[in-house]
Amino acid sequence: MNILVTGSAGFIGSHVCKYFVKRGHSVIGIDNFDVNNSNKLKRLNLTNLQKNRCFKLHVADIKNKAILNRIFSSNKFDVVIHLAAKPGIISSVKHINDYYEVNVLGFLSLLEIMRINNVGKLIFAS
Repeated sequence: MNILVTGSAGFIGSHVCKYFVKRGHSVIGIDNFDVNNSNKLKRLNLTNLQKNRCFKLHVADIKNKAILNRIFSSNKFDVVIHLAAKPGIISSVKHINDYYEVNVLGFLSLLEIMRINNVGKLIFAS
């Protein structure tokens, strides 16, 4: 099975990737390494995973339709596991537009690319 995992460098995302790679599935991860998160911790989450030939990481933003299109056009995904989001409740109140762009518009971009590429299975963690 070919799986796309957004937010793949986060705690949950990296563990989801490890789960599927361990079972022999091909996993493409996307993460933007947002400056508001601990990138050192995110890179640590991926240390062993990146050594596995079944895993490939794209440092990309889900808001970027061109990059999403390139990733989807060069891979045939069976399922997308969407875990990418801009986290933080207090910060979301202060920076509403940033959160809207990532968590809403980024998700819509992902859905549109999935539709165009006939990927009909989505697991979405909100």
